[in-house]
Amino acid sequence: AVGQGKLDPTPAAQTIKKKLIQRQSELAQNLIDGYARDWPDYRERTGVIRGIGEAIAICEDMEKKERQ
Repeated sequence: AVGQGKLDPTPAAQTIKKKLIQRQSELAQNLIDGYARDWPDYRERTGVIRGIGEAIAICEDMEKKERQ
């Protein structure tokens, strides 16, 4: 929800988390399907997947703090 130019953190975190989970799943499926061209490309793709995992954890932490 938007109010006076600010996002309500809980719904925003939930929406962002949902999109991040979807993207992480897509990227993981690409790896499973063999889209990595070589070792450096594989390492970069797995790094992006790990980074998205960290972003998901941040969203979950925001949601947890808002419930307290």
